Amino acid sequence: MQQFPSVKDNLQTYMDAKFPILYIYTYEESKADRYIERAAGKKEIIEWNGANGQVFFKNKVGITQGSGTLEDTLDRLKRAKELNGKILVLKDAANELESKKIIALLKEIVRKICVKMIDTTVIIVSSSLTIPQELEKFITIMELDLPDEKEIKKIIEDYIKGDEAVPEITPELLGEMSLAFKGLSEYEVKEILNLAVASDVELTKKSLSLISDQKKQVILKSGILEMIDVKESIDDIGGLENLKEWLKNKAKVFKSINTAKEFGVPVPKGVLIVGVAGCGKSLTAKAAGSLFEVPLLRLD
Repeated sequence: MQQFPSVKDNLQTYMDAKFPILYIYTYEESKADRYIERAAGKKEIIEWNGANGQVFFKNKVGITQGSGTLEDTLDRLKRAKELNGKILVLKDAANELESKKIIALLKEIVRKICVKMIDTTVIIVSSSLTIPQELEKFITIMELDLPDEKEIKKIIEDYIKGDEAVPEITPELLGEMSLAFKGLSEYEVKEILNLAVASDVELTKKSLSLISDQKKQVILKSGILEMIDVKESIDDIGGLENLKEWLKNKAKVFKSINTAKEFGVPVPKGVLIVGVAGCGKSLTAKAAGSLFEVPLLRLD
């Protein structure tokens, strides 16, 4: 999968460097909004939303609302020079970017930014990539970072605090869930929490299987990797006692990875298994996935 500059690390830098158009490639609009508002500082944000044809003017005083097509909005803003010192955010504008008139208006705004006539940044937020060839050189594609373990813990804690019906969970389960959720977006984490609570009213070890199921969905959609259902256990392996003992020890470290790091225990890196057909390579991989309680992926 192609990697783009992260919004978290680069948005403010790119805005300060006067990059004319930043394209945030995501379906998590609310998370993108938080980053944009943080980077905007005291600048006013003008947002056009193609879903309802609304224009929102966000500043420290509050939010005012208007309406109009994107063409009318861009034409009005560039003629009145109302973009100077502001940020223009375009949402649900993928279809609009196929219009020659829209492209021409954006090019005019870009020219004014590049010759420093106006101090502004155009930010496109979209879940699909539509890059007009005429604007290609002026657009920088960015993507939202996936939440790290610390951020996932906060998402889970905030979720529990926000629903009085959901009981607290142990620090051990919180740590396991935070680790299991890694690789999923904030939206996906919250959706799985909703599903877990809808099924069992509380968050339990059983919720970990829902995380695995969601990761399977993500992997299937990629069309590159295959997620293997694992039923085998370490006891199904005949012989290989040294390897089994090594895997058991590393599984203990992996399941308490943060505590292990604090004590300077080396983090498990992996193992390469080589042998003739039928010697137990695939069985060992499946048993390891089961022992570590992590998804097992196959790249053919």
